[in-house]
Amino acid sequence: MHILTPRPGTGTTTGGENWVGYLTTAQNASLVLSYNLAVGGASIDNSLVQGSTDVDLASQVDIFDETYSSKPASAPWSAENSVFGFWIGINEYVVLCSGETRLKLAPPMFIDQGNATVEQHAAYLAVYNRNLEAMVDGFKTNHTDILDDPTDYGFPDATCINDDGTSCIWWNDYHPSAKYHQLQAEDMKKVLQPLGAW
Repeated sequence: MHILTPRPGTGTTTGGENWVGYLTTAQNASLVLSYNLAVGGASIDNSLVQGSTDVDLASQVDIFDETYSSKPASAPWSAENSVFGFWIGINEYVVLCSGETRLKLAPPMFIDQGNATVEQHAAYLAVYNRNLEAMVDGFKTNHTDILDDPTDYGFPDATCINDDGTSCIWWNDYHPSAKYHQLQAEDMKKVLQPLGAW
């Protein structure tokens, strides 16, 4: 199977480069290889929520496994020098909000194991949801810069939309702009520097 990774700045929903492209081409201190298996409109798993494409996240992980997990010469990576990013889930949210589908909260596999198993998983999910909420609240508290003070970053306000990718935070009413992604990459660089390429 041949995977054609789009050139950075193409195939994005930003009006230009996304954070991966900036980290790969502008923020790097040495050669950085990126492999983009993303497909616009994909859902996490088409068997749960059908995305607008046949390639869902589960398929993308399978493609990675088939193509790159053996660490071929064309993709020399290791766990110590690699970053894997997933931006996924908004398509499920949109479908759920449209009322087109309902997620089954307790999969049959667990229901068939009896009430004790269902209750145990419900308890796990409650802990997970509390921790996730705390993490999101902490992130929101510590990352207010751009949306709270957009003019400090060259944006007219926090809600404007422009498909030029540079003059507004938002490229469309759904995706942040290339300029936002550039700022995100600059912020991420500080966290990624211990890996050595930044």
